[in-house]
Amino acid sequence: MKYGILRYPHQNKRYFDSTSVLLINEFMIMSSALGLDIDKVAYETVGGLELLTFETEIIEGDALEAIHRLSSNFVLFQFVGEAIVPMNEGKETYFKNDISSILKYSGKTNEDFTSMMINVGVFSSAFAKQFKEPLNILDPMCGRGTTLYEGLIKGYNVSGVELKKAECEEIDKYLKRYLKYHKYKHESAHQTIAIKGSGKGIKYTIETADSTENFKAKNRRKIQFANGNTLNVNNFYKKDSFHVIVTDVPYGVQHTGGSKAKPVDVLTLLKDASVAWKKVLKKGGTVVISYNAFTLSKEKLNEAFEASGYEVLTEGVYGDFEHWVEQAVNREVFVARKK
Repeated sequence: MKYGILRYPHQNKRYFDSTSVLLINEFMIMSSALGLDIDKVAYETVGGLELLTFETEIIEGDALEAIHRLSSNFVLFQFVGEAIVPMNEGKETYFKNDISSILKYSGKTNEDFTSMMINVGVFSSAFAKQFKEPLNILDPMCGRGTTLYEGLIKGYNVSGVELKKAECEEIDKYLKRYLKYHKYKHESAHQTIAIKGSGKGIKYTIETADSTENFKAKNRRKIQFANGNTLNVNNFYKKDSFHVIVTDVPYGVQHTGGSKAKPVDVLTLLKDASVAWKKVLKKGGTVVISYNAFTLSKEKLNEAFEASGYEVLTEGVYGDFEHWVEQAVNREVFVARKK
C-alpha cells in the first residue's frame, strides 16, 4: 500500500523547509524501531500537496498510532486508486495541544521540534515498543516547560530541573491555571530538598489525568519540576527513573553549571551533566540534546558522552539533523543510549 504524510504548515519558511529532512529522520527511526518494512520513501506533489510518500503493508494498530504521533504529521493519506483518502480518524492526544502552544516568549523552542526530540528519544531507546505506555521523560534544563507540556500531550509522566526559581514558579502557576480553566482534576504539592554542599532546592509535583474518571481511579500522569542545578538531578529523582532525557541547550556560550555557580562553557557543563544524568536514566534509555553547532563541536560532545559510558548514535539518519534556525544558530541534534 502507498501512503503520504502532509506536514504541518509553518510561518517561518526556512524552518518549514528544514522539517522535510527532520520528518524523514523521525519517520525512519520510528519505523525501524517498530520493525516496519518501509520502501520508496520520497517527497512528491499530489494534487498540489507536497507529501512524504512511502510504501508498506497495511498500516493499523500500533503502527498507525505511532505515525499519528510524528511531530510534523498534519494529515496521513492512503492512496486508493487515483484518490488519496485521509486517515486522521482516531488521531488523538492525551492532553490538548494548546497546553504547549498557548505560551509565547522569546527563546521558546518550537513545540513541534520538541515533540520530534521526544519521539526520537523514545523510538531510539530500548522502550520503543512501549511508546503508548506512560513512560518517564526528563528535561534536566527545562526552562519554562515546553518539553514537559509536549510529553504530557503524548501521555507521558514528565519531570524537569531548572536553575531559575522564577521559571519553576511560572510553570507551577501556568499549569494550575490551565488545569483549573479546562476543569481537569488535579492535586499539587511542593517540598524542600536538601542538597549536600549546595543548599536547598524546591521540587514541585502536580498529578492530573485526562478525565475525571481516570483521576478518581488513580490512572494519572505526574508532572514534576525542581528548582536546582542539573548536576544535582539525582537529589531530586531516584536512580534509574527515566526512559528518556530530552533537553534543548541554551544557545549562549556561558551557563551556570558548577556546584558553586561558576560560569562554565557548554561542553564542560555537558561533560559533567552526562555523568549526573546517567544516574537517573534507565539502562537502554536515551539522551537527546539539541544544541548550536556554531558554538559546540559534535565530535567533542560525542567524546564526552562516550567517555561517560554511553553509546552515541551517529549512523544513518542520526548524522543528518543539523538545520538552520537563525543567523547565529545552526541547530544540531545529539542522541546517545545508556549501555
